Amino acid sequence: MLHLVCSRLQDGIGTAVECAWGLHYIICSQVNNSLLISQRTVPSLVQLLLELSSLIATTSVEGLELLICPVVRCVGNLLAEDKANDDELIIKEECLLKALFVFMQYFLPKHTFVVSECLWLLNNLTVHSTTFCSALLSLEVFSDLLKLLCSYQVMSLLVLTVLCNIAAKGAVYCEMLHQKAVLPSLVNILLVSDVQVVGQDLELLHLIFFYWPKAAIDFVNHSGLHALQQHQNNLHLQEQVKVLIQRVSRITAVPQNKPLGTENLHFTSLQM
Repeated sequence: MLHLVCSRLQDGIGTAVECAWGLHYIICSQVNNSLLISQRTVPSLVQLLLELSSLIATTSVEGLELLICPVVRCVGNLLAEDKANDDELIIKEECLLKALFVFMQYFLPKHTFVVSECLWLLNNLTVHSTTFCSALLSLEVFSDLLKLLCSYQVMSLLVLTVLCNIAAKGAVYCEMLHQKAVLPSLVNILLVSDVQVVGQDLELLHLIFFYWPKAAIDFVNHSGLHALQQHQNNLHLQEQVKVLIQRVSRITAVPQNKPLGTENLHFTSLQM
């Protein structure tokens, strides 16, 4: 089945798509994923993704998104296994990350489901791996990740989750996020009405300020406190907001009852 998934595509991708979904269902059943991992299933599927990303701009094969989706899911599910060994993946981490962004840029906005699948895999790659977090921060595609923040709700949540994975790695990573100028985007996210998205944004800000307090100064300079105060009466968010305002105020020595201006405040709405 793995051979058929990774077979040549000149004769069409129908068989490969069916086998990829079949493999996905086998992995989801968790019958013997350790065997699949031991047979180098993950490196084989990653190599296929790299090849597909190189074909995107030149191939005449239609329906590549139908194959990419189950293959990405297979890789993500196997990486989530406790026994999964990603040592071989680390060798190709930059190539794999670039491939995922090739897919996202190519299929947005027509096939948003592919973008969501790629972000989900990106989450699994970064949740436990400092290597993948470092690689993502070092690549130019990181700016493309930030652009997805103000898109569809599901994508925004996944992007924020990936950024939380990075921030949770500690001070060095939060400093790098600060240097990558993520704060303006995070302040803009505070201006949307989606409670889930804002809640995840608050969690990310909490991590950044905990590990890298200097970022709070830029947050205030971008009218972040004013944006936070808009959620003080939201029952689902008010506790997070209260804690964050207190933390930022302590760091920056800004009185909590001081009127805040609205300059440099940019309103952005999520597309649903």
